Amino acid sequence: MKVHGEVLEVHVAANWCMLTDGNASSPLQSKWHAFRKAEHMTTYLPIDELKAQAKRLRQAMETRGSAISHSAALELVAQQHGVRDWNTLSALATKPNADPIAALSVGSQVRGRYLNQPFTGKVLALAETGGGLHKITIHFDEPVDVVTFESFSAFRQRINAQVDTNGVSPRKTSNGRPHLALDI
Repeated sequence: MKVHGEVLEVHVAANWCMLTDGNASSPLQSKWHAFRKAEHMTTYLPIDELKAQAKRLRQAMETRGSAISHSAALELVAQQHGVRDWNTLSALATKPNADPIAALSVGSQVRGRYLNQPFTGKVLALAETGGGLHKITIHFDEPVDVVTFESFSAFRQRINAQVDTNGVSPRKTSNGRPHLALDI
């Protein structure tokens, strides 16, 4: 690929893409772009959209002076989605997506109790982790004081937690209440 007259190589691994000009002392050696690993994804785009991504990639590479075949573009799209090859991605994309945890999705407004304190907030991330559990990141509308002691406070506005399909964390406080319980 050529950028500003320099010839660059594109190295794509399972979940990383590195641009380099082949010179170890070059500042380009340190420019890495991370892609999300496929194991954290629970849904895949339809095959037609994945093929359209490959077509756009092929056209973009061609306008930059590095023509690639459509099959090479499909392989690069698969690697960007964190899978080994196009055949794996197309198989994953055609299989039914995992059942969502109730009606939750990224961007959903939620409410519930965190460390027994009521909250409302927005789901920033949601991923299936296996065993019927999901990793969830929530940004609270207002910071929540997670300390019950009157002369001390500790506020949280963004949390990461695991919840089951009922929206309840398997982890419990010392009094037996779940760390997080969503009203779903």
